[in-house]
Amino acid sequence: MDRTLRMILETLGDPGLAGIGVVLALGLFECFLGRRFFRVSAALIGLIVGVELLGELVMPRGWSPSVTMALALGGGVALGALMAALPLAGVFGLGALLTATLVTLAARTAGVPMPQLVLLIPAAVIGGLGALTFQSVAVVFATSLFGGVATVAALFALAMDRRLGSAVRMIVAPQAAAGAPIAWPNVASPVAVFLLCVTILVTAGLVVQFRYVRYAAVDGVAEKN
Repeated sequence: MDRTLRMILETLGDPGLAGIGVVLALGLFECFLGRRFFRVSAALIGLIVGVELLGELVMPRGWSPSVTMALALGGGVALGALMAALPLAGVFGLGALLTATLVTLAARTAGVPMPQLVLLIPAAVIGGLGALTFQSVAVVFATSLFGGVATVAALFALAMDRRLGSAVRMIVAPQAAAGAPIAWPNVASPVAVFLLCVTILVTAGLVVQFRYVRYAAVDGVAEKN
């Protein structure tokens, strides 16, 4: 699920180090301060998801890249604004995305084909409803995971070719980290190192967000549970 972002990068040009720097900063922000600044976190994630979803709907129509990009960005801004303006919608969206991501990762790990929408949609709805029950826990897990993956992907892209497109590919498909110049013979592959780094960073994000960061109430969302 990165076709739209790749199309935008191809149309506008890859920003290189500047783009990677932005992803790195936003990833660290989400990982360690996601719940503290819930509305900003929800807006950022909603923006990216909205761009991809609208792009996937528009691309088959064969419109020009400029039109497709404009509609996708408009959809992303709309979804990001909705998730930021309505906290419960933001919590539901984060929970739904977290569940869909975990189901997809489990399928890839098991070596089975990508889950179809008929499976992903119910899983996402269940995850969203569960997030509404355990709001703070869901927000912390979602922001720590997505922020951690984005941070590690940005660091690996720096070691590879310094292109934002490489970071985007790794966020969606960690196996893209296989191209990283990491020479650890008889120890681990670059993909294994990538996943290990993600695990360490996400764990650190969970610890920091649950134990050491003070939270401001966001319509009751941030302090519930």
